[in-house]
Amino acid sequence: MGFYLSEEIAEYENDILTNGDKTINTVENHSYLSEREVEILQLICHQHSSKEIGRVLNLTEKTIETHRVHLMLKTHSKNMIGLIIYAIEKGYVMPEFRKKN
Repeated sequence: MGFYLSEEIAEYENDILTNGDKTINTVENHSYLSEREVEILQLICHQHSSKEIGRVLNLTEKTIETHRVHLMLKTHSKNMIGLIIYAIEKGYVMPEFRKKN
Protein backbone atom coordinates (compact mmCIF):
# COMPACT_ATOMS: atom_id res chain seq x y z
CA MET A 1 0.00 0.00 0.00
CA GLY A 2 1.36 3.42 -0.95
CA PHE A 3 0.49 6.91 0.04
CA TYR A 4 -0.50 10.02 -1.85
CA LEU A 5 1.44 13.28 -1.89
CA SER A 6 -0.15 16.31 -3.44
CA GLU A 7 1.77 17.91 -6.28
CA GLU A 8 2.55 20.88 -4.02
CA ILE A 9 4.11 18.71 -1.30
CA ALA A 10 6.00 16.60 -3.83
CA GLU A 11 7.51 19.76 -5.36
CA TYR A 12 8.28 21.18 -1.91
CA GLU A 13 10.06 17.99 -0.82
CA ASN A 14 11.92 17.84 -4.13
CA ASP A 15 13.14 21.43 -3.59
CA ILE A 16 14.38 20.53 -0.12
CA LEU A 17 16.20 17.46 -1.43
CA THR A 18 17.69 19.43 -4.33
CA ASN A 19 18.52 22.71 -2.58
CA GLY A 20 18.74 21.65 1.04
CA ASP A 21 17.78 24.19 3.67
CA LYS A 22 18.52 27.08 1.28
CA THR A 23 14.95 26.90 -0.01
CA ILE A 24 13.56 27.19 3.49
CA ASN A 25 15.91 29.91 4.70
CA THR A 26 15.12 32.22 1.79
CA VAL A 27 11.51 32.51 2.92
CA GLU A 28 11.87 35.04 5.72
CA ASN A 29 8.33 36.38 5.64
CA HIS A 30 5.58 33.89 6.15
CA SER A 31 3.55 34.67 3.08
CA TYR A 32 4.20 31.12 1.95
CA LEU A 33 1.42 30.02 4.29
CA SER A 34 -1.85 30.36 2.44
CA GLU A 35 -4.77 32.20 4.02
CA ARG A 36 -6.53 28.85 4.47
CA GLU A 37 -3.46 27.37 6.17
CA VAL A 38 -3.27 30.33 8.57
CA GLU A 39 -6.97 29.94 9.33
CA ILE A 40 -6.52 26.22 10.03
CA LEU A 41 -3.36 26.87 12.07
CA GLN A 42 -5.27 29.30 14.27
CA LEU A 43 -8.10 26.83 14.78
CA ILE A 44 -5.61 24.08 15.65
CA CYS A 45 -4.05 26.40 18.22
CA HIS A 46 -7.47 26.93 19.76
CA GLN A 47 -7.73 23.16 20.32
CA HIS A 48 -10.23 22.33 17.59
CA SER A 49 -10.14 18.80 16.17
CA SER A 50 -9.90 18.12 12.44
CA LYS A 51 -13.56 17.16 12.47
CA GLU A 52 -14.56 20.44 14.15
CA ILE A 53 -12.39 22.51 11.81
CA GLY A 54 -13.89 20.71 8.83
CA ARG A 55 -17.38 21.49 10.07
CA VAL A 56 -16.57 25.19 10.60
CA LEU A 57 -14.85 25.59 7.20
CA ASN A 58 -17.15 23.24 5.29
CA LEU A 59 -14.26 20.91 4.41
CA THR A 60 -13.76 17.20 4.92
CA GLU A 61 -11.77 15.87 7.83
CA LYS A 62 -9.31 14.38 5.32
CA THR A 63 -8.75 17.82 3.75
CA ILE A 64 -7.98 19.28 7.17
CA GLU A 65 -5.52 16.45 7.86
CA THR A 66 -3.81 17.22 4.53
CA HIS A 67 -3.52 20.87 5.54
CA ARG A 68 -1.99 19.77 8.87
CA VAL A 69 0.67 17.80 6.99
CA HIS A 70 1.39 20.80 4.73
CA LEU A 71 1.66 23.08 7.76
CA MET A 72 4.05 20.73 9.52
CA LEU A 73 6.23 20.44 6.43
CA LYS A 74 6.26 24.16 5.75
CA THR A 75 7.03 25.09 9.37
CA HIS A 76 9.43 22.21 9.95
CA SER A 77 7.44 21.12 12.98
CA LYS A 78 7.90 17.58 14.25
CA ASN A 79 4.58 17.48 16.08
CA MET A 80 1.54 19.56 17.01
CA ILE A 81 3.37 21.22 19.91
CA GLY A 82 6.03 22.44 17.48
CA LEU A 83 3.32 23.78 15.19
CA ILE A 84 1.70 25.68 18.06
CA ILE A 85 5.05 27.11 19.20
CA TYR A 86 5.69 28.23 15.61
CA ALA A 87 2.28 29.94 15.46
CA ILE A 88 2.95 31.82 18.71
CA GLU A 89 6.51 32.81 17.75
CA LYS A 90 5.38 34.16 14.37
CA GLY A 91 2.39 36.01 15.81
CA TYR A 92 -0.37 33.96 14.20
CA VAL A 93 -1.93 33.46 17.65
CA MET A 94 -1.47 35.02 21.06
CA PRO A 95 -1.22 32.72 24.07
CA GLU A 96 -4.07 32.99 26.52
CA PHE A 97 -3.18 32.63 30.17
CA ARG A 98 -6.05 31.71 32.37
CA LYS A 99 -6.17 32.42 36.08
CA LYS A 100 -7.31 29.63 38.34
CA ASN A 101 -10.12 30.77 40.58
